[in-house]
Amino acid sequence: MQTKQNWLSTTVNYHFVQPGTGTTRQQRLANVIANPSDEQVLAVGNALANLGEATNLESAELTVRSTILAND
Repeated sequence: MQTKQNWLSTTVNYHFVQPGTGTTRQQRLANVIANPSDEQVLAVGNALANLGEATNLESAELTVRSTILAND
């Protein structure tokens, strides 16, 4: 049996922290490209972190949604 995978969407959920305060926040970006590289994800996250005062990127969570179709 052959299968075909169809990409539906990719979402990145960034986690930021403010050192010394314990304050954390999240920023979600939807509808990003199908297969972003680690470098691309981190570059955007670091750019977002630079927009805030004393904010550091802690992590990024990548969610990819797709369907797998079975071809008989």
